[in-house]
Amino acid sequence: MSELKPSVYDYSYAVTAATSGAFGVGSNLSWDSYQRDVYNQLNEALQKQANLLRQRGAITAAEVDALVEQRNLILAESRSSLSPFGRLYSEILKPSTDLPTLAKLLAKNGSLEAVLESVGKTRAVVNRLSVAMKIAGNGTVLLQVAVSAVLIVIAPPERRGEVAAGQVGAVIGGASFGWAGAWAGCATAATFLSPSLTIPFTGEVIEGGGCLVGGIMTGFGFGALGSSWGQKAGEDAYGYVTRLHWTQQ
Repeated sequence: MSELKPSVYDYSYAVTAATSGAFGVGSNLSWDSYQRDVYNQLNEALQKQANLLRQRGAITAAEVDALVEQRNLILAESRSSLSPFGRLYSEILKPSTDLPTLAKLLAKNGSLEAVLESVGKTRAVVNRLSVAMKIAGNGTVLLQVAVSAVLIVIAPPERRGEVAAGQVGAVIGGASFGWAGAWAGCATAATFLSPSLTIPFTGEVIEGGGCLVGGIMTGFGFGALGSSWGQKAGEDAYGYVTRLHWTQQ
């Protein structure tokens, strides 16, 4: 949110800017964490299917291959619902061009039974990160809603409509710019750190970590900027509509 008149509002610019920046990136994290929950639930259902096959016995390669392909389809469909930042981060950790096949999994695990044992399992580290992102993201969304509501309530009655329009613009601008900034920060950091992929085992962790940090930091800055511009646009739009209404009368 942009700088507010101290004679009317109780919040300092620093507080509103911090809230807006946190909301810009936090709404992004919250959305992607929700999508991760859906992804995990689908994989849990897939793992139950695999467990039933293991209990039945007499497993065929065709049955296991079907589950592997279903897992890859779940990943592709879930990834399409992520934010641009979330999709890029996921691509760094597991490129769509290098998804596991039955042949690769057999070479790694040694048997059909071993493949079935983990076909629906997801990365525990990413799951824990998703939980933390959800808590932080939901907190920033609630904080933004609370700050906007208070600003509207404490505004003078004659300016309440203008302030409300400004806050709607601030939320839209903060989210839009925050999501764009998160993607830009992730892409920049990933490009800078992409040579680390040549390092065995740790390359993707380095690039993925850089993407995450870069995305959060840039998303915060863009979110604050977008909120400021959005608030100004909302207030100007309200003023224009109000003046137009009085002119027509």
